[in-house]
Amino acid sequence: KPLDIGRLLEAARACQALVTVEEHMLGGGLGEACARAMLESGCPTPFRALGIPDESTVTCSQSDIFRHNGISREGLASAACDVLAIAHAAG
Repeated sequence: KPLDIGRLLEAARACQALVTVEEHMLGGGLGEACARAMLESGCPTPFRALGIPDESTVTCSQSDIFRHNGISREGLASAACDVLAIAHAAG
């Protein structure tokens, strides 16, 4: 904080897609702030926020929680491929 919206939009417009990753709850985090800034500015760059959704979680290891929520290496790679596929389909 504060989020540098100018820099964010500059990066978003220079990239084919944007993915944020958080090791905590998505609500009120970086991804939500980026999504809002991009939406309010009309930035068309495909975007995906990854993190822990606002739902009940199970008690297990950190790596299992990350894997369950798509923030493991495999989940990050899959999310990046998915959002890039959206970008390529749109443009």
